[in-house]
Amino acid sequence: MKRIILEEKRRTMIAHTLRGSSSKMRLTIGCLTVLLIILFVEIWVANRTSTYGDKIYQLKQSQARLELENQVLANSIAASSAMVLLERKANLLGFNTINQLDYIKLSDKLASAN
Repeated sequence: MKRIILEEKRRTMIAHTLRGSSSKMRLTIGCLTVLLIILFVEIWVANRTSTYGDKIYQLKQSQARLELENQVLANSIAASSAMVLLERKANLLGFNTINQLDYIKLSDKLASAN
């Protein structure tokens, strides 16, 4: 009888030990799974970030080119409008376009400052 009781206690103890190691094994596998998922997500995020970095760089280059072109066009518009304003002011002051040019020839007979 004692032997049967001891045998039952032994079996109970072995079963309890196996259950404990089983839960430890499950916990270890669960932690490793979570760690692998986190690692995968981290690699994916780094990959996407580098891809978006290239796109952002290209967009900034396009923006710089467009700003330069915009500045050139603004300067061209300003120069054109300035010429138009100068022509209007000249006309108001009595200056007209010249149809025939008259030249004055310098001759040796002019007084010199020597």
